[in-house]
Amino acid sequence: MRLNPITGSRALSSSPRTLLARWGLIAALLSSVVSTCHASDGAALHRKSCASCHNGMFPGGDGEMIYSAEFRKIKQLTQLRQRVETCASRVNAGWFDEEIDGVTQWLNQRFYRFQSGK
Repeated sequence: MRLNPITGSRALSSSPRTLLARWGLIAALLSSVVSTCHASDGAALHRKSCASCHNGMFPGGDGEMIYSAEFRKIKQLTQLRQRVETCASRVNAGWFDEEIDGVTQWLNQRFYRFQSGK
C-alpha cells in the first residue's frame, strides 16, 4: 500500500484503468441527477422566467396573447425552439438545453401544435 506523502493516507491508484473507472462512475452519477425536462416542467419554467415579460407587452397583462394567431410570427417548431432559446438568454434564465426543450414542448402542445420535424 502506498501512502500519500502529504496527508499520510492511502494513496489512490492513478492507473489509466482506475481513472477511467472513476470518471465513468462520476459520469453515471451526474447523468442520474440531470433529468429530462418535460412539458409540465416547461410550463413552470415559462411562468417563472417568461410570463412577467410577456404580460407587460399587452394591455391587461395577458401575455399569452403573444401566442395567438393574430400576433404569431413563429411558423415552425425549429423557429419556436430558437425563439425560446433567445428569450431565455435575454432574461438570463440560465436554462440548459433540456429546459429549453421543455418550454418549447409546452408551448407547442399548448399553443402551436406543430408536428415533430417541422
